[in-house]
Amino acid sequence: MAADLQVPVSDKSLGVRPDELSRWMSRGAGLCVFDVRKPPAFAGDPRLIEGAARLVPSMIPMTLGALRLGAFGRHRLVMVCVHGHAVSQTAAMIARCHAFDACYLVGGFEAWCADGRPLASALHPPTLQVTL
Repeated sequence: MAADLQVPVSDKSLGVRPDELSRWMSRGAGLCVFDVRKPPAFAGDPRLIEGAARLVPSMIPMTLGALRLGAFGRHRLVMVCVHGHAVSQTAAMIARCHAFDACYLVGGFEAWCADGRPLASALHPPTLQVTL
């Protein structure tokens, strides 16, 4: 099903640079970062951007539908894949279809790591709990 999520995305204005995301994160409230790397890519480097939650690409539509019903509907969502291409851009567009303010990380996880920005171990990733 993850392959179904790869559709052309033409709106590059939805991208946020790593330095900009870092500033947003330092401000705190109102931001949710989701690591949407495909399972093989995540298995190759199971770290997360500090404060991010893991979201398997095939679960994006269902998860966003549930999040929309709760307090997350007022949060800006940032989607992160390996390079900031098809997976995260498509996830951001899907989130926008669910009425979220959403964007993707330009350069993806690799750009974040290359800048030496904070990472967390995925041994105990944050848990996302949704109550319907």
